[in-house]
Amino acid sequence: MQQVSSNTDRDPDQGCFQCPVPPDQSAATLRCGCRQVAVTVAEASIDGFTVLVDAKLIGRLRFDRSWMLKHFDASFEVAPQWLYNEQNGAAQIGLRRMRDWSKPHRRSANSRFRRRFESGDDSNASLAFAGIALIVFVALALPGIGDSLGTAPRINSAITAFAKFVSSLVR
Repeated sequence: MQQVSSNTDRDPDQGCFQCPVPPDQSAATLRCGCRQVAVTVAEASIDGFTVLVDAKLIGRLRFDRSWMLKHFDASFEVAPQWLYNEQNGAAQIGLRRMRDWSKPHRRSANSRFRRRFESGDDSNASLAFAGIALIVFVALALPGIGDSLGTAPRINSAITAFAKFVSSLVR
């Protein structure tokens, strides 16, 4: 592990962009073996994290092994890279991201179906209209409703004529 003398002595050729983490999203837990330490994530990058720890809690961490960083729903295996003790009693630790142990988000089986029908495009309206028209057509062709209205024999003869026409085209 490298001891850094000041906050600006970090390697500028790392090639990673450090993004500051907002204070309301910075609470995390660092686990080293069975011990857990509350930390504040100050910066995050694709390569790792910079966390702030109370200097009194540094003794609870072992720097010869990897740690687990739990930040929101994500869990990362991290390795300490550098340590900087500030004058205000806090310490900054640079952590390199080793593995992402976060569980992938599971989508429900109905999410694709809901998303398709919740979107506001016009194809949903035409699909609903076609479904309603088909239900009305089938109801008019049924023997009970269609016979009382007089539509069942006409629809049956129309379907029979259409079937004869299609069969004559196929031959």
